[in-house]
Amino acid sequence: MMRSSLLLLTGYAGKSATTFLILWGFARLSGAEGAGEFAFAMAVSFPVFILLELGLRNVLQTLHDSPPFRAYLLLRLAGVAIAVAGIAAAAAVVDGFPALAVLVPLLGMRAADSVLDVCYGCLQADGRFGAVAGWMWVNNLLTVVAVAVPIALGLSAPVSIWGSFAASAVVLMPVMVWCLRSVDPSPWRPSVADTRRILSAGGRLGASLGLSSAMTYLPTVYLAASASAAVVGVFAVTQYVVTFANLFLSSIQQAQLRGLRAALASGGTERLRALSLRIGGRELLVGLGVAVLAVAAFPPLLPVVFGDEFVITRLEFLPIALTVVALSADYATSAPQLVLNRYSSRVGVAVVGLAAALVVAGATLQDATITTAGYVVLAGVAARALTGFVLLRRVW
Repeated sequence: MMRSSLLLLTGYAGKSATTFLILWGFARLSGAEGAGEFAFAMAVSFPVFILLELGLRNVLQTLHDSPPFRAYLLLRLAGVAIAVAGIAAAAAVVDGFPALAVLVPLLGMRAADSVLDVCYGCLQADGRFGAVAGWMWVNNLLTVVAVAVPIALGLSAPVSIWGSFAASAVVLMPVMVWCLRSVDPSPWRPSVADTRRILSAGGRLGASLGLSSAMTYLPTVYLAASASAAVVGVFAVTQYVVTFANLFLSSIQQAQLRGLRAALASGGTERLRALSLRIGGRELLVGLGVAVLAVAAFPPLLPVVFGDEFVITRLEFLPIALTVVALSADYATSAPQLVLNRYSSRVGVAVVGLAAALVVAGATLQDATITTAGYVVLAGVAARALTGFVLLRRVW
């Protein structure tokens, strides 16, 4: 399990780094205001994708007697199409939406990554963690080249997003074909029963992940409502510590799901509980270590890497560091709930988290700062972790 976690971690860390590279490119080419524009575009579009993705990668790996991969792929393609159409329609009628020069390539990049995500789920369900990490790194290396060249040539910042989209599209086709022909070649015709089973689980998990994503991006929208784009840009870079921690913990969870499911099948709830507690304890230690390191290193390094506009004190950064610790606790409770197929519980957890974040945002909206935005996300993640723990205790 540890080897699988490390393999996936390298792939997800690389993906995180490429997104960070785009954000850095916007900051270097367009300043803090450009970084804020990119962050705002992600904030209004990514939660829609995550909601309509229905958490299919996790469902594919945890749903008992899971239908063939083709059923998941068709639902993912449909969800991506609806997400793109919905966001495009909103951009046409809503004032203050992100510029099309940024939004259009971002939608293309997110759509390609979304289909890749469910294909990676197919490989993971088959235990092919090395293949997942390998394809991720091919994508990451292509993305680095495609993003770095426009930045080096001083082209407009949105060109780097087009580069990332092209890299994901190049990798998508061979991975999807491999899944369809080799990993899960089972013939499948559209089945109402299969679709209902997946939608029943995915609808609940998608709602949970969508609400959690909305909570994650809420501070960006909260700041954009009353602060300058430059302040939004500084916060977006700062919050990327949480994004990286999220990807880090997600990679560990993806590797855990197969082992946790085997523990449940062989030893029932008791064995699942024992293994989950051991893994959860390690995750908390990792989260605490990352938080301490980030408090020490991130504030002084930020202006060196991004420029003089990007200045933040350790006190302003503290809620972001605490969020990393709370996030590790949240992941520790979510994995066993997924294995137990308690997808509805995750919806309740997400609702409580979003509600807590909205309360703090509403109370501080008139005096929104980078510090208060940090406490908005901390309140949401901490509430999620606590609610998940309480619900899990009831099961055990």
